[in-house]
Amino acid sequence: GDMEGSAKKTVMIATAMFHAKTYGNYPAGTAILSCVAEGLRLPIDAAFDVEKRYCVSVLLNPVARSMVRTLSLDLEAAKKGARRPPTIGRLSLDCIGVIGAGLMGGGIALEAARSGLRVVVIDRSIEDARKVHDYVQRYFDRQIKRNRATQEQCDAIKSKIEPHSDYARLEPAQIVIEAVFEDRHIKAQVSRSAEAHTSSETVIASNTSTLPITGLAEAVDDPEKFIGLHFFSPVERMALVEVIRGEQTNEKTLAYALDLVARMGKVPVVVNDARGFFTSRVFGTYITEGIGMLTEGVSPALIEQAGRISGMPMPPLALADEVGLGLMHQVGVQTKADLGDAYKDNAATPVLNELVVNCGRTGKNGGCGFYDYHESGKKTLWPGLVERFKTAKFQPDVEHLIQRFLSIQALESVRCIEQGVMIEAADIDYASIMGWGFAPHTGGPLTMIDTIGVPEFVARCDSLAAIYGNRFDPPQLLRNLAKQGLKLRP
Repeated sequence: GDMEGSAKKTVMIATAMFHAKTYGNYPAGTAILSCVAEGLRLPIDAAFDVEKRYCVSVLLNPVARSMVRTLSLDLEAAKKGARRPPTIGRLSLDCIGVIGAGLMGGGIALEAARSGLRVVVIDRSIEDARKVHDYVQRYFDRQIKRNRATQEQCDAIKSKIEPHSDYARLEPAQIVIEAVFEDRHIKAQVSRSAEAHTSSETVIASNTSTLPITGLAEAVDDPEKFIGLHFFSPVERMALVEVIRGEQTNEKTLAYALDLVARMGKVPVVVNDARGFFTSRVFGTYITEGIGMLTEGVSPALIEQAGRISGMPMPPLALADEVGLGLMHQVGVQTKADLGDAYKDNAATPVLNELVVNCGRTGKNGGCGFYDYHESGKKTLWPGLVERFKTAKFQPDVEHLIQRFLSIQALESVRCIEQGVMIEAADIDYASIMGWGFAPHTGGPLTMIDTIGVPEFVARCDSLAAIYGNRFDPPQLLRNLAKQGLKLRP
């Protein structure tokens, strides 16, 4: 009767909405909707049989196994301190210091205070330091508007955060995190001041996304107690924290840093020191690959569509605008200066140069980048892209672009194991999904390679390398596994 008509319509709309969001990457949702659609037409016992069959099909599908292993088992192990040195007693934390009251400093202070810690915030002047209270107020204003918090709760958090300009106030802090501008000299200066005003036991941590920790540790007298704590922005929304061991960071410092991350309710991933650490480095390959496609004549709209369908949370050009084209260009210039002759331009370099230097388009914060940002809040791809990077007559298959996006990230993840940047394979999978939203339906880059099959993946990359060059060359580690018939994550 009529009931079936309205139910059918609801199911059809739900199915369309689900596919628009997930592009068919999540079999469980599809199965649930199919159960409902078919079950409506059947007697209850037959409907239960249909449900059983769908349930089994989802369980046998590699997506379920991959997601359960990475997002339940591995993630829980990380939260429980799987990488914490077991011989060192827990640190009973009550006070931390944060240097820099900007976006990162504000977010770290807010999250630490919400976990019950006292936070001493230092900046150049007391006015600058007080900006941390504005940050907290802005965060709570949004929560209060949604009836998720009260002004009393906001005031309670603010009372735990003490803004100062005098480094002597850091004295009670057990861990001090500097979150100042990405500049070696400024970071060295504040780290030295923090060490001079705290106890010999106090851990000094740097919130940096690109500068090698071992180099930053040279600024302090005791590099054993220096560590990297790379929080992601916005801190209150991002669960992952990269914990970076410098060459001299000792076990106690690592354990205490992990205690703080756990106390703040974040998920740690322990990384050895190398340029770009783990997340910035692997995630960077996705953006670079997308930007580089422009120079091959791939249509900007197709690049973005392939990024969406691949299961990534944002398409690459839109993401580049969020990160900031000016910043990416600047990092390239800095890296070139640091590495000298060893530096090689990547596929994105000429495009960033053209947009930033020649067109003054620096990204979303600068008002325009790959996209134009309109007053209505909408954004559209900048028409000038097609003029500057001529769109080729024949466009590649979207599936081919998806393979490139996911394969390039997976290859870089394997290089991180081969080079000893990542200690544990399991960490790579959950950190990729938590850190930058690597296609969750795959269970992470390494699980994805295992699901495809290591020999098949190597063959795929060899054929990509033949077209696009050595960035797709499979690392020796993968070739060896393929020969031995082994997996990355048995």
